[in-house]
Amino acid sequence: MQHGIAHTSHIMRDNTTRTEWHHRTLGSTHIIITPLDDISAANDNFLTADDMAVISELGCDKRKREQATWRNALRKLLATFGNDWEHSPIAYLPVGAPYLTECPLHIGVSHTSAHAAIIVSERPCAIDIEQLGRCFSRIASRYLSSDEYKKYGDTLLPETWCAKETLYKVSGRNGLKLTSDLQIIASDNGTLTGAIHQPDGTWNKYLLHTFRHADTVCVWTDSMISKGI
Repeated sequence: MQHGIAHTSHIMRDNTTRTEWHHRTLGSTHIIITPLDDISAANDNFLTADDMAVISELGCDKRKREQATWRNALRKLLATFGNDWEHSPIAYLPVGAPYLTECPLHIGVSHTSAHAAIIVSERPCAIDIEQLGRCFSRIASRYLSSDEYKKYGDTLLPETWCAKETLYKVSGRNGLKLTSDLQIIASDNGTLTGAIHQPDGTWNKYLLHTFRHADTVCVWTDSMISKGI
């Protein structure tokens, strides 16, 4: 994928569950935002027996809806690629990120109390979604340095929170500090540039795409701009 390729997006009606997907593509990367499904409605769609076993072991209805929604949406998207990838088992990395064991594509997942967000890409990727109604100003000091707050505190508090979460996820590591190991270094027309501190003292830079949909803000990445700077 080349930077500068225009986003395409559309609303797709899911007639089986009567929900709407917000589906964006950029090159070979797909992003979907969908309302959390009713579990009974999702059961007769694309969920596998393994999915249902995982969901049945969850004690909280909210977690069941989250798992049912993102797994169903992911498999429905994979089914459009025509490679039988929608049946791939899903496993988890030690850091807690899901991955497809029998599919070469990378995935990322996030959710709010009402929506799930999924990213599928040929490259390592990550996504984060949050409700816009959250009071980000109260927690800004937990995720922005003083310099970052001066630059982005007036207008981009929701986006920078999601950006830090996205950087954390794409790093594949635990224990990173949001205010020092993850940095937002530039903002330009719906994108942010972020950097992740590496164990050898260098930084890897990423392009982060931002957008707002309904009452949510979403940030995703599939692009490492430079490595070891």
